[in-house]
Amino acid sequence: MDALKQAQPPVISLLHATRGRPIAAVQAMSLWLSRADRPERVEHIFAVDADDETAALLQRFGGVCQNKNGYSVGAWNLAAQHSTGDILLQLSDDWEPPPGWDSMIDKKLDITQHQVLRVRDGYRTDELMCMAIVTRGYYEQHGLFDPRYRNVYSDADFTARAIKNGAVVDSDIVIVHHHPIWEKREFDETYKRCNDAAEYERAKALYMEDHG
Repeated sequence: MDALKQAQPPVISLLHATRGRPIAAVQAMSLWLSRADRPERVEHIFAVDADDETAALLQRFGGVCQNKNGYSVGAWNLAAQHSTGDILLQLSDDWEPPPGWDSMIDKKLDITQHQVLRVRDGYRTDELMCMAIVTRGYYEQHGLFDPRYRNVYSDADFTARAIKNGAVVDSDIVIVHHHPIWEKREFDETYKRCNDAAEYERAKALYMEDHG
């Protein structure tokens, strides 16, 4: 009981949307926790889909489950709703953090302010933030992702809103995105679902309507 009383609440919540890749998902979770300076202050939340037959393999780790129509954005938003950390970090299976990533992020953000942290993905050179890292204050005022988006353009909309809100804190932190588009690998079924051509057109039109 004394140990439980002394336990500190999490500082960072990892919002980990995953589908169809239970082994890769667990490997990613283990990597993030093993590379944290203080893993005991990191909350990890798997967000899965009800129609994903492989999701049952992740039940031992807890997490949250959404209906089959939520897509990645719905999963991340649902995980955010259940999170308790001062900093929320959007995660998927293909991101690799540097050692001590939690300390790096903690030093850059003021959790008493409404802030969004820009990190680098190892490939992009534009201003797009394809990983959302926000303080709880920012999340509570502005939310995480617009639920009208499903997968693509959600990061573009998030970036535009963060800039408009004057909340962006820049950094030179690199969290590598091992996406097949960069590494010239075949798309698995999850990547194909998230990068549907028709959805690109729908989401692009929505983005242009919102942001011109």
